[in-house]
Amino acid sequence: MFLHLALSACTSDTPVSSTAPRPGAISGRVLFDDGAPAAGAEVATTGAIAITDEEGAFTLPDLPPDAQTSLRVHPAGGTSSSKFVAVDEGETTHTTIRVMALRHAQLADAAAGGTIVTESGLELVFPPDGLANEAGDDLSGAVDIDYALLNTFESMAYAPGNLLALRDDGDTWQMVSNGMVEVTLTQAGRPVDVSRSVVISFPTLEIPDPEVGGACGTPFRLYGFDPETGLWGESELGWFEANRFYASVEQFSWWNCDATIRYQGCANAVLTLHGEAVSNLEVGVWLSDQTRQVVTSDSTGAVQIQVPTGRSVSVLAVIDGQFASAADDVDVYWSFGKATAEVGTCVELGTLEANGTDADGDGEPTFPFGVDCNDDAPGRTDANPCDTTPGTDSDHDDPDPLCGTGG
Repeated sequence: MFLHLALSACTSDTPVSSTAPRPGAISGRVLFDDGAPAAGAEVATTGAIAITDEEGAFTLPDLPPDAQTSLRVHPAGGTSSSKFVAVDEGETTHTTIRVMALRHAQLADAAAGGTIVTESGLELVFPPDGLANEAGDDLSGAVDIDYALLNTFESMAYAPGNLLALRDDGDTWQMVSNGMVEVTLTQAGRPVDVSRSVVISFPTLEIPDPEVGGACGTPFRLYGFDPETGLWGESELGWFEANRFYASVEQFSWWNCDATIRYQGCANAVLTLHGEAVSNLEVGVWLSDQTRQVVTSDSTGAVQIQVPTGRSVSVLAVIDGQFASAADDVDVYWSFGKATAEVGTCVELGTLEANGTDADGDGEPTFPFGVDCNDDAPGRTDANPCDTTPGTDSDHDDPDPLCGTGG
């Protein structure tokens, strides 16, 4: 069940200072995982709501400049989503939000309870008289279950909230995911609440290292997603048995199995763009086991990435500390290929020339490498998504730290 809050602005006779920052805007599209537009989806941020048209397009005008504006998306028949987008003063930020189509199951009788096992491996165990309506009254009769299970590398592109979690000290950190699930319960179109704990379980992306809390039956942290803040937070405790994660939950939303992977090896590489070393740059790294790191290249463009041992890991990196996935708007990609390291050793990947870019401004990488030098920051594209001369801002529309200065 989701709560949507719309805030209205009041007019005032007080003159607005000419030094006040000019508002920006966000426009874009919401698409399903098969590329179909998500028409009628609600796209919201603080103080503004838009509904997508038949092409999945939306615009949110008159937004205050903010480096991290949280967008919340609720499409009919699709997973809820959330992402942080930069809003620049007087500019329109373009973004693409991708959601996964929900699958459907049904509990025959809420009063009797029962076990639901889906084709994807998600299992839900409902106790008798464990579901209630919005007034808190026990339910009987059939209950509809809409769900999505994310437990593959490709499906993690649809995870909400950039996998940012909130710590006790108020700071955020990058989560690791070994699988996550979204479940929504309804009866005759009305929300259904959980009144007695439901046990959920699903197959994980991989089995965590037992030495860091993944041993059979050992308590393991489950994180819940807050769509209002766009952040994940510690919630229930779960446990592993074989390659499945189990947890007892008292509500349904997005639930994520956070798993720590122990690193014992590393990979070295030198990053270049148009043949020149990319020095002193903070780089976000996405590994195929869903772990993420932030590393900084040295004066020669060299970076060192920590990788798990004993298996091959595909690595993809993108500038400015943004983590690459199919759902992110980013500038330049380096595809690291696969790296397998032994304990205490480093794999030498050599010089890696940037080989991907968001050249067409759709929020997805374009391969082979194209030129997209007119973005000042990840999460933003403008009306001219591809300069005509590689390595320069030849159309003089925007300065860029890697591509030259605007004119």
